[in-house]
Amino acid sequence: DPRILNPIFPDHKDGLLPIISNINRDVNLTMELVVTPADYTTILWQLDGHEVHEGNMLDISLKSGTYVFKVVVSTDAGKSTYREGLIRVNPLPDDIWSTEVGLERIIIPGSKAIIYGENLSRLKSIIIDGKTISDITYVENENDSYIEYAVPIDLAEGDHRVILVDTGGIEYGGD
Repeated sequence: DPRILNPIFPDHKDGLLPIISNINRDVNLTMELVVTPADYTTILWQLDGHEVHEGNMLDISLKSGTYVFKVVVSTDAGKSTYREGLIRVNPLPDDIWSTEVGLERIIIPGSKAIIYGENLSRLKSIIIDGKTISDITYVENENDSYIEYAVPIDLAEGDHRVILVDTGGIEYGGD
Protein backbone atom coordinates (compact mmCIF):
# COMPACT_ATOMS: atom_id res chain seq x y z
CA ASP A 1 0.00 0.00 0.00
CA PRO A 2 1.25 3.52 -0.74
CA ARG A 3 1.92 5.84 2.18
CA ILE A 4 2.32 9.61 2.44
CA LEU A 5 5.32 10.15 4.72
CA ASN A 6 5.60 13.91 4.56
CA PRO A 7 3.97 16.35 5.09
CA ILE A 8 1.71 15.23 7.91
CA PHE A 9 -1.83 16.51 7.34
CA PRO A 10 -3.91 17.54 10.38
CA ASP A 11 -6.84 15.32 11.35
CA HIS A 12 -10.45 16.27 10.63
CA LYS A 13 -12.00 18.16 13.53
CA ASP A 14 -15.70 17.78 14.34
CA GLY A 15 -16.18 16.20 10.91
CA LEU A 16 -14.77 19.26 9.13
CA LEU A 17 -11.76 19.38 6.85
CA PRO A 18 -8.72 20.98 8.51
CA ILE A 19 -7.00 24.08 7.13
CA ILE A 20 -3.66 22.79 5.87
CA SER A 21 -2.35 26.04 4.43
CA ASN A 22 -3.20 29.70 5.04
CA ILE A 23 -1.41 32.00 2.58
CA ASN A 24 -1.79 35.44 1.02
CA ARG A 25 -2.78 35.79 -2.63
CA ASP A 26 0.68 37.03 -3.65
CA VAL A 27 2.33 33.78 -2.46
CA ASN A 28 2.23 30.50 -4.38
CA LEU A 29 0.96 27.35 -2.73
CA THR A 30 4.00 25.08 -2.63
CA MET A 31 4.16 21.58 -1.25
CA GLU A 32 6.38 18.57 -1.76
CA LEU A 33 5.10 15.09 -1.02
CA VAL A 34 7.32 12.24 0.13
CA VAL A 35 5.68 8.88 -0.53
CA THR A 36 6.54 5.23 -0.41
CA PRO A 37 7.03 3.38 -2.62
CA ALA A 38 8.82 6.22 -4.40
CA ASP A 39 8.89 4.36 -7.71
CA TYR A 40 5.82 3.19 -9.62
CA THR A 41 3.66 5.74 -7.81
CA THR A 42 1.48 8.51 -9.27
CA ILE A 43 0.68 11.65 -7.28
CA LEU A 44 -2.35 13.71 -8.36
CA TRP A 45 -3.18 17.11 -6.85
CA GLN A 46 -6.79 18.37 -6.87
CA LEU A 47 -8.46 21.66 -5.99
CA ASP A 48 -12.25 21.76 -5.68
CA GLY A 49 -12.42 18.31 -7.27
CA HIS A 50 -10.42 19.28 -10.37
CA GLU A 51 -6.98 17.83 -11.09
CA VAL A 52 -4.42 20.65 -11.23
CA HIS A 53 -1.08 18.84 -11.24
CA GLU A 54 0.71 15.50 -11.36
CA GLY A 55 4.05 14.85 -9.63
CA ASN A 56 5.54 15.04 -6.17
CA MET A 57 5.99 18.85 -6.10
CA LEU A 58 3.20 21.44 -6.35
CA ASP A 59 3.87 25.14 -6.98
CA ILE A 60 0.71 26.98 -8.02
CA SER A 61 -0.67 30.52 -7.93
CA LEU A 62 -4.26 30.80 -6.69
CA LYS A 63 -6.89 33.53 -6.54
CA SER A 64 -8.23 34.46 -3.11
CA GLY A 65 -10.71 32.07 -1.56
CA THR A 66 -11.04 28.78 0.25
CA TYR A 67 -10.29 25.63 -1.75
CA VAL A 68 -10.95 21.96 -1.03
CA PHE A 69 -7.52 20.39 -1.48
CA LYS A 70 -6.87 16.70 -2.07
CA VAL A 71 -3.77 14.75 -2.99
CA VAL A 72 -4.18 11.17 -4.24
CA VAL A 73 -1.28 8.72 -4.31
CA SER A 74 -1.72 5.57 -6.43
CA THR A 75 0.53 2.66 -7.31
CA ASP A 76 0.71 0.77 -10.58
CA ALA A 77 -0.79 -2.18 -8.67
CA GLY A 78 -4.05 -0.26 -8.16
CA LYS A 79 -3.58 0.64 -4.47
CA SER A 80 -4.16 4.23 -3.36
CA THR A 81 -4.39 6.62 -0.43
CA TYR A 82 -5.21 10.30 -0.11
CA ARG A 83 -5.09 13.29 2.19
CA GLU A 84 -7.41 16.28 2.10
CA GLY A 85 -7.99 19.61 3.73
CA LEU A 86 -8.70 23.25 3.03
CA ILE A 87 -6.41 25.83 1.48
CA ARG A 88 -7.17 29.39 2.55
CA VAL A 89 -5.85 32.11 0.22
CA ASN A 90 -6.29 35.57 1.76
CA PRO A 91 -6.87 38.70 -0.34
CA LEU A 92 -4.47 41.63 -0.30
CA PRO A 93 -5.78 44.88 1.28
CA ASP A 94 -6.66 46.56 -2.04
CA ASP A 95 -8.19 43.44 -3.67
CA ILE A 96 -11.84 43.20 -4.55
CA TRP A 97 -13.14 40.61 -2.14
CA SER A 98 -16.45 38.96 -1.28
CA THR A 99 -17.57 38.22 2.26
CA GLU A 100 -20.31 35.96 3.55
CA VAL A 101 -22.99 37.66 5.61
CA GLY A 102 -25.81 35.12 5.69
CA LEU A 103 -27.52 32.84 3.21
CA GLU A 104 -26.83 35.06 0.17
CA ARG A 105 -24.53 32.34 -1.21
CA ILE A 106 -27.56 30.15 -1.93
CA ILE A 107 -28.80 31.42 -5.29
CA ILE A 108 -31.53 30.38 -7.71
CA PRO A 109 -31.04 30.57 -11.49
CA GLY A 110 -33.07 33.45 -12.95
CA SER A 111 -33.38 35.31 -9.62
CA LYS A 112 -31.72 38.41 -8.16
CA ALA A 113 -28.76 37.85 -5.86
CA ILE A 114 -26.33 39.80 -3.69
CA ILE A 115 -22.58 39.62 -3.07
CA TYR A 116 -21.23 41.49 -0.04
CA GLY A 117 -17.60 42.48 0.11
CA GLU A 118 -14.75 44.94 0.06
CA ASN A 119 -13.66 47.34 -2.71
CA LEU A 120 -16.74 46.39 -4.75
CA SER A 121 -17.04 49.88 -6.25
CA ARG A 122 -14.30 48.83 -8.72
CA LEU A 123 -16.20 45.72 -9.84
CA LYS A 124 -17.06 45.50 -13.55
CA SER A 125 -18.40 41.96 -13.78
CA ILE A 126 -18.81 38.62 -12.03
CA ILE A 127 -17.99 35.23 -13.53
CA ILE A 128 -19.85 32.19 -12.19
CA ASP A 129 -19.26 28.78 -13.78
CA GLY A 130 -17.81 30.45 -16.89
CA LYS A 131 -20.79 32.80 -17.33
CA THR A 132 -19.97 36.52 -17.28
CA ILE A 133 -22.49 38.80 -15.57
CA SER A 134 -21.93 42.46 -16.49
CA ASP A 135 -25.33 43.85 -15.44
CA ILE A 136 -24.45 44.57 -11.81
CA THR A 137 -25.50 47.33 -9.42
CA TYR A 138 -23.20 48.60 -6.68
CA VAL A 139 -24.99 49.56 -3.44
CA GLU A 140 -23.29 51.28 -0.51
CA ASN A 141 -24.85 52.20 2.81
CA GLU A 142 -23.64 52.94 6.36
CA ASN A 143 -23.25 49.30 7.36
CA ASP A 144 -21.85 47.56 4.29
CA SER A 145 -21.55 47.52 0.53
CA TYR A 146 -22.78 44.93 -1.92
CA ILE A 147 -23.44 44.10 -5.53
CA GLU A 148 -26.86 43.14 -6.87
CA TYR A 149 -27.01 40.98 -9.99
CA ALA A 150 -29.28 38.62 -11.91
CA VAL A 151 -28.28 34.96 -11.67
CA PRO A 152 -28.06 33.43 -15.18
CA ILE A 153 -31.15 31.34 -15.90
CA ASP A 154 -29.00 28.56 -17.35
CA LEU A 155 -26.65 28.27 -14.35
CA ALA A 156 -26.38 24.62 -13.34
CA GLU A 157 -27.17 23.61 -9.78
CA GLY A 158 -24.14 22.97 -7.59
CA ASP A 159 -21.17 24.69 -6.02
CA HIS A 160 -19.47 27.29 -8.20
CA ARG A 161 -16.36 29.39 -7.70
CA VAL A 162 -16.99 33.12 -8.16
CA ILE A 163 -14.50 35.34 -9.98
CA LEU A 164 -14.73 39.10 -9.51
CA VAL A 165 -13.42 41.26 -12.40
CA ASP A 166 -12.44 44.89 -11.89
CA THR A 167 -12.69 47.76 -14.37
CA GLY A 168 -9.12 47.04 -15.54
CA GLY A 169 -9.94 43.40 -16.33
CA ILE A 170 -8.01 41.97 -13.37
CA GLU A 171 -9.64 38.85 -11.92
CA TYR A 172 -9.94 38.28 -8.17
CA GLY A 173 -11.16 35.22 -6.33
CA GLY A 174 -14.28 35.29 -4.24
CA ASP A 175 -14.97 33.23 -1.18
